[in-house]
Amino acid sequence: MIQRRRIAFGYRREPLYDSMAPDRDGQRRRLGVRWVVEPVEAQIIQEIYVLYVNGHGLAAIALGLNARRVPCPRQAKGHRIRHDGVGLGWDVSSVRVILMNETYRGRTVWNRSRWVRAPGTRRRRRILRPESEWIVQDRPDLQIIEDSLWEEVQKRRCRVRARYDRPAGFGKSRTEYGKYLLSGLLTCRSCLN
Repeated sequence: MIQRRRIAFGYRREPLYDSMAPDRDGQRRRLGVRWVVEPVEAQIIQEIYVLYVNGHGLAAIALGLNARRVPCPRQAKGHRIRHDGVGLGWDVSSVRVILMNETYRGRTVWNRSRWVRAPGTRRRRRILRPESEWIVQDRPDLQIIEDSLWEEVQKRRCRVRARYDRPAGFGKSRTEYGKYLLSGLLTCRSCLN
């Protein structure tokens, strides 16, 4: 049997067969796949949530997982090695994505955004759709994290975001800075005249 790659960290695909209607070779006909919880990865996800609620930061969680050589989502899915200098292992963004993924609480959301190509370029932008267009499905069979733990994590994420997005005693918040590094600091000679 061919081993399929996993879709999301914490889950694996399990094939579904039709036992009543064999295919032309007499084998069971494959109907599709379903998601099932991968127990080892589910324990890692639960650990990440508990550590975050107990006050550990994203970088500290990633560092601890890397120190114990816990396989990161990229390794667990069987992807090739990155060539951008970051290397293998957990990083802040992979921990953040796990803390934001609603599938771990047993709720899948589809049609949340769409991709739009910028005219004249090959770049694409992700555009969020209104909540009225989202397709939300409760999937208790996929639940890894209890609802109370999920809520605690989201409350802490909101507190942390509010703390770091507002301006300190002086200066600007991160979102108020310009697009370019030297915006407003330098002017060209033709602009001075």
